[in-house]
Amino acid sequence: MTKFHLRTEQVLQGDFTLQPLNLILIFQVNCPGCFIYALPLAAKLHEKYCDRINILGLSTTFEDFELNTVANTLKLLQSGEMVGVTQQYFQQKQIERYAIPLKFAIAFDREIFHLNFLPGTPSWVLFDQDRNVLSSWFGHRPEEEVESLLSPYFENAVSIQ
Repeated sequence: MTKFHLRTEQVLQGDFTLQPLNLILIFQVNCPGCFIYALPLAAKLHEKYCDRINILGLSTTFEDFELNTVANTLKLLQSGEMVGVTQQYFQQKQIERYAIPLKFAIAFDREIFHLNFLPGTPSWVLFDQDRNVLSSWFGHRPEEEVESLLSPYFENAVSIQ
């Protein structure tokens, strides 16, 4: 079974302790698709299933190194401040601050992208406490599709609360 190579340079919010079942969203702050689709889905999954699955966020950088930083990720978490093309996209919609509450644990790491040979952001990895990859995908998937992918694992899941 493939192992997920998890590193965290800096935990920015919450408890990044692994649980029996974990779903991590790897994103960049200069990634409009991450903000339009992935982060809202992660927030929704955390709200609905926090007793069965550990939702984690990992901000990373593989391009635009001056924008995809710890400092800009902290600004997002503390005040909803956005940067780069993400900011431009939302400003066109008259949105100045990211308003979706991100209540799950979020960390930053520069190496995770390359360690796991990820194709881009957003990338999602479902894995167990031993870091065995159960499923992974790149890009956006509808909520219903993600829920149906997760549901077989919920049947055997131990409550994590």
